[in-house]
Amino acid sequence: MTQIQSRDQEILAALSRRVRLFSLAQIASFWWEGAPSSVPNARRRLAKLVDMGLLAGLRVLAQPLPPLTEPLARWRPGQGEPDLAAVAWQLQKRWSTAPRETPVYVATRRAAGLFGGRARGELRRELQAAHDLGVAAVYLHFLGNLPALAEYWVGEDLLRQYRIGQKIPDAVLAESPRARPTLVLEFGGAYTVRRLRQFHKHCAEDDTPYEIW
Repeated sequence: MTQIQSRDQEILAALSRRVRLFSLAQIASFWWEGAPSSVPNARRRLAKLVDMGLLAGLRVLAQPLPPLTEPLARWRPGQGEPDLAAVAWQLQKRWSTAPRETPVYVATRRAAGLFGGRARGELRRELQAAHDLGVAAVYLHFLGNLPALAEYWVGEDLLRQYRIGQKIPDAVLAESPRARPTLVLEFGGAYTVRRLRQFHKHCAEDDTPYEIW
């Protein structure tokens, strides 16, 4: 019988509570450290978790993402508005490549029952998969470089339960979904300047720091 290993637990907990999906490439690069055999080794292990009913494997169309090493914009209360026109230009340029078929994995209801969260073994909005992969990339950046902060990552699906009728960011750092965030995190789609300014205004009125990735 297949046993759940510590690496499996990290992947399952992240997919159950933190993000909606990971690509095979993201999992292989992070948890198998990008070794030459990382993709086939990761694929074999993930197949066992699929067989156990803990993961579901899907294929989605998504644009390739550039490396995400730092946010495109940071803001703290008391600072002026960032150059959001420049940010919008960078974001729209980032989404100009053609989408590719991409293997991804999501947690099932069984995994959510074990690790908490709202996972259901499916994607409600497959057209949003590229954006969700970007959010996952930001989470992995935090997990790899700022693991103490990654512990406070609260994803959009958990936030939605406690912010009915409010604008929901991609993620926040907070002690719980109910708690006031210490940082709002947004992974930018092909956002217009107007949309970015609306996001900035909302965070500024709430006096909450943010980062746009």
